[in-house]
Amino acid sequence: MDTRSHDPRLYQLSEEGESLIAEHGWIVRHVSGIEGSVGPVFSYTIGLHEIGLPELVEVGLAIPFAQTLLDLVAVRLLEALRQDRPVYPGPIHVESWPRQTWLVECDGDRVGKHYALAAEARSKGRARYLQACWSDAVGAFPWEARCEHEVRDSQLLLGTSPQTH
Repeated sequence: MDTRSHDPRLYQLSEEGESLIAEHGWIVRHVSGIEGSVGPVFSYTIGLHEIGLPELVEVGLAIPFAQTLLDLVAVRLLEALRQDRPVYPGPIHVESWPRQTWLVECDGDRVGKHYALAAEARSKGRARYLQACWSDAVGAFPWEARCEHEVRDSQLLLGTSPQTH
């Protein structure tokens, strides 16, 4: 049984969090390893669903890098929305990010129940999720055999492996 899902602090946002969402459109919540857990460190957005976008999830990056990546991707998705361009899973060019990025459609039920608890509660279960996956130094993604082990091992894939070639 997942006891984390019964802790209301995981679902609720502070007044400051609510204020930041009202001002900027989203926030990023970071979840570090829980004592005794072997699960990965992950981060996710809260609030993008309310402006018509999927929420974003990232697994494996240190907090400052996860914050930067998710903010940069959110800005790109917001630009696409404003230009009436659809947002699809797949490769996405992210300015100022040193690695290639690929958005993977997530298993929404899995992510909503075990990862993005506050986003799921805020959207009343209606959010869609995309995972921002990042490549290794030569451009290989975690689902590719040629990907560096450190990159592959740090990114738990929360959806189906895309076909990149």
